[in-house]
Amino acid sequence: MENGIEKTFNFKYDRYGIDISHQLVIPLPSCVNIAEIAYYIFNHYNIPPNLEDILFNQLSQFVKEEEEEYELRGFIEAQERFIKDENIQERSEHLLNFDKLLWNKSKSVRVLDKSVSDEKCKFHEKYHRLIHSGFLTEPIIFLDHSYRVAVQDLVSRKLDELSSVCEEQADETEKLLRQMDLGKTDEDVNRLSLRYFNKVEALKTRWDQSIHDLQGAQKKEFRDWIHKIYEDFVNQQAKDSLVKEINERSKLSLINGEWSDIAEIDNADMEESFTINLSAQLKSSHNLRLRSMQILDMCDSSTGLISKPNPHRIQTAMSLYSNSLSGLILLVDNRINSYTGIKKEFSEKCLQSTDFHFPDIEEQLSTIRLKASKFDANKKSIELSPLKPGDFYITRHSNLSQVHVVFHLVIDESIYSNDVSSRHSVILGLRNILKVAHWNDINTISIPLLLIHELSDDITLNWCLKRAELVLKCVKGFMIEMASFSPTSYENKTIQFIVPKGVSTELFSNLTSMLSSIFRISNPLVLKSKDPNLCNSK
Repeated sequence: MENGIEKTFNFKYDRYGIDISHQLVIPLPSCVNIAEIAYYIFNHYNIPPNLEDILFNQLSQFVKEEEEEYELRGFIEAQERFIKDENIQERSEHLLNFDKLLWNKSKSVRVLDKSVSDEKCKFHEKYHRLIHSGFLTEPIIFLDHSYRVAVQDLVSRKLDELSSVCEEQADETEKLLRQMDLGKTDEDVNRLSLRYFNKVEALKTRWDQSIHDLQGAQKKEFRDWIHKIYEDFVNQQAKDSLVKEINERSKLSLINGEWSDIAEIDNADMEESFTINLSAQLKSSHNLRLRSMQILDMCDSSTGLISKPNPHRIQTAMSLYSNSLSGLILLVDNRINSYTGIKKEFSEKCLQSTDFHFPDIEEQLSTIRLKASKFDANKKSIELSPLKPGDFYITRHSNLSQVHVVFHLVIDESIYSNDVSSRHSVILGLRNILKVAHWNDINTISIPLLLIHELSDDITLNWCLKRAELVLKCVKGFMIEMASFSPTSYENKTIQFIVPKGVSTELFSNLTSMLSSIFRISNPLVLKSKDPNLCNSK
């Protein structure tokens, strides 16, 4: 069955003399939704404002009926091929095709059903429609950014005060040590350390409570505002008051910048991009990127109190609740907390701004710990943690720069060994993550290529190349396997392979060549003729 067919949507309204036709590809690509198409038609054909809801409803019904007809034809064609084909392998592939069609059908019923009334519309549905309205996209993004700046101001003040106290402690400790010959003892030093420890803890508690209270107030205010402007948005007569509300908020906002002045930000030291085609029969096109950077830079939503939002942050906000989500694999130990190492750094990134859509990181981890302890109790395990290398847990985020979903993949010291193979538990965990991402519309995922986040002194060039070759070959195999689950899918995926920031140019060049070789990236062949009349010959 072909990857989409063109259909003509007709919108006619005799009272205004409107009779337009617009070409659509059915089914709609995952990166496009009905609200965006409706907004384009509304502006391109100069539809009167009072017909906006009528246009949206008719377009939704048209897309729903056409996609159901498209899926029905797919069922019939797959059934006919299954009946006629006597080859066992081919028949099993047709059964996989059936499974994918049923999966798409269940998703389309959940996603495209617009019969829910506006009164029953949930917050995420209102947010998605408003941020894709065009008219309200900029105000929502800049309001989110102003809240972000306010939180980061408190975080900055907290760090400055803690730094000041630590400097004060260092000075007093040094002064006390110089007086050891004058009767001062180790007990005096310990008392001083305890006093400053309590002072620092009290400061952290006070500032953390202030930040938590501010984020709670921001979340309530933001959600209330979305509910309010949605009511005005669906009632055309209230648009004047809506414009006034937006203008007032723009004046009160901490920001003052133009939408068109936002500049691109890139934290990668080195980067290479490729396009590949997988599978021998029904080829699917995918994007690959090799990037040298700190992996947590993809989560960094800090602005430094600048007046304009991060472009990556805008894209992430626009694609929330879409069929094109972004994921990240973070390598962690088996303890479900945020106290040490990269887990602590990640938690700090999450708390730099308010998450208006999901619980904060600590609440999510608490829920995961509770579920993991119940799972562990059912197994009657006596171990400290129920998680093993290769296990992973998932957190959701709406306030990070380039990521919606984070897969926390558990590793241990064995990952640094030279003996890691394709059957290693972490490699199998990577396969399971890619499977979860495939079935849940996570079309962009970032993977630590070396399965480590930092390079230590004992890691050699040969170790890096051997590990990269293993991961690239396994990921290629996993991608081909995922493609077999959805033989009719034409959505392309983006895989970002992240290597630690600061790797040598030699290593990065070798990794680039290896990636090209393993995925067999082909370059177009350009033929040039010295005879200018050759192309004109008949």
